[in-house]
Amino acid sequence: MNGSFARTGLPLALSSATYNANNQLTQWGTAALTYDLNGNLTGDGVNNYSWDARNQLASITAASGGATIGTFQYDAFGRRAGKTVVGTSTGFLYDGVNAVQELSGSLFPQTTELP
Repeated sequence: MNGSFARTGLPLALSSATYNANNQLTQWGTAALTYDLNGNLTGDGVNNYSWDARNQLASITAASGGATIGTFQYDAFGRRAGKTVVGTSTGFLYDGVNAVQELSGSLFPQTTELP
């Protein structure tokens, strides 16, 4: 058996990580992380995260400039029904609690309210 291993350098060791009294990571290297009163991550120095009343991720915006990166929608069962990330929409189809298909672009079904 012949061969060789590819060598790669390890990343530099992280020199600092800080946690608060709630055991939440508040500093990771140079990144400062913030949380809301429910414990949801609200910012990481690069992005800001907003959460709905059910503590489900609702949107991600750029910390600098506030451009929307992604929005997320949920059904009545709390399952992610759709997302739009950088302008591309994706819908999710479920079999019970399991996501079985993602539909993007023109395949994403249009919703119609029935009487």
